[in-house]
Parts: sequence; structure tokens; C-alpha cells
Amino acid sequence: MTFPVWQPDFPVAWLIAIVATVHVAIAQFAVGGGFFLAWAETRAHRQDDVALLDWLKGFTRVFAFVSLVLGAVTGVGIWFTIGLISPEGTQDLIRVFVWMWAVEWVFFLVEILSGLLVPFSYFP
Repeated sequence: MTFPVWQPDFPVAWLIAIVATVHVAIAQFAVGGGFFLAWAETRAHRQDDVALLDWLKGFTRVFAFVSLVLGAVTGVGIWFTIGLISPEGTQDLIRVFVWMWAVEWVFFLVEILSGLLVPFSYFP
């Protein structure tokens, strides 16, 4: 099947690289921030630090919003970009890696659910 291909006047590989780099930076922020939140909450509970728990309450909500929303938007942005630039390549990637992406999406769903449930249900 022949797909239309988007061919702008600038190097399209840079567009994919920019979107993917932003996505990976947000993903690393999410992973590191998750470890930080677990460590900080444990420390606050062990030392009975109410001020730190109050700060973590606000930070957790901002953290969940930034990591989930921006991560999802840039993840979709990667697919949108590669779909415009190389539809046949995207089709081949889906065909070869469909089950690995299915597993990734299951973990992503668990991440989204925990990212939404923990900040809004754990803290009163």
C-alpha cells in the first residue's frame, strides 16, 4: 500500500530527534522523581516532618501532571511525527514490535493509574 509522505524543506530526522529527546527527558524526570518522592516521603514519616509532607502533597500533584500529561503528549508526538515522515517504516515497526509495545502499554496504563490514584487518594 502506498502512503502519502510529508516532505518539508528542513531535515525531518531533526524533528524526530527533538520530539524523542523531549520525551526521554520527561521519562527520566518521571523515574527519578518517583524515586525522590518515595525517599522524601519515607524520610518525612520517619522524622515526623509535617512541613515536608505538606510540600510533598503539592509537589506530587504537580509531578503527576507534568510526567503523565507531557509524557503522553510527547509519546503521541513521536508516533505522529514518524507516521507523517515514514508511514511504511512506522507500519514495519508496528508489525515487528506489536507485542513488545502491548506490554509497554500495559505498564504505561499501570503507571497512569498509580500516578493518578496515589497523589489524590494517599494525601488527605
